[in-house]
Amino acid sequence: MTVGVRIQAEVPPGPSIFFGLRGDSELSRGSSGVGGWQIVDRPRRKASTEWTDYAPWQLTLPLILEGYDTSVEAQIAVVESWDVPPSGGLQPPVLGIAGPIPHHDLQWVLYSADWKDSLKDPATGERTQQTVDVVLWEYSPASTTVMTPAQAAQQATLASSGSTGSTVTASGQTYTVRSGDTLWAIAVRLLGNANAWTSIATLNSIRDPRSLQVGQVLQVPARTR
Repeated sequence: MTVGVRIQAEVPPGPSIFFGLRGDSELSRGSSGVGGWQIVDRPRRKASTEWTDYAPWQLTLPLILEGYDTSVEAQIAVVESWDVPPSGGLQPPVLGIAGPIPHHDLQWVLYSADWKDSLKDPATGERTQQTVDVVLWEYSPASTTVMTPAQAAQQATLASSGSTGSTVTASGQTYTVRSGDTLWAIAVRLLGNANAWTSIATLNSIRDPRSLQVGQVLQVPARTR
């Protein structure tokens, strides 16, 4: 019996494709996988420790489509469709995997499909066997929050009370700098992404991130994730 995996589009639903495994799968974190506790330097104060999450998993699979003397062109077309949004959709499909691989309980998206060697039917020219190296990324949906005017007003009231130092506005929010603050820490606290500190700096025309002053009011973009 051929050992393999079955991959199927789950959102939106689509056909499943069975692949043979040509070797071991490889599981790793993405290139931005640095996470956990980070040391954040603060001018004239002891450095703070801030928590940032890890990048999604990256799964590399050496696969083979085997038609046993019949065409696999239809299966190849399905795999190629996993890389583009369906008609009327906003993103490519989310995939599910069944088989002897780590974290098969997660959902995935296709990052790349590197087509390798193939065998063709000499009469039709269609492929009857095709090897492919597939790279999948763990699906981690954006958590965009849309607030009603009443919810925005409530959040603004809580923020202005001093609990976060921020106030919601129509285009985003403002933040009043407190002692020990850094742009990095503000980005993590309000936007959930340390790298967003550059957006805050650009929005406020800040050239030197060490130049923050206590009481300074910053414009902060709306949180989208």
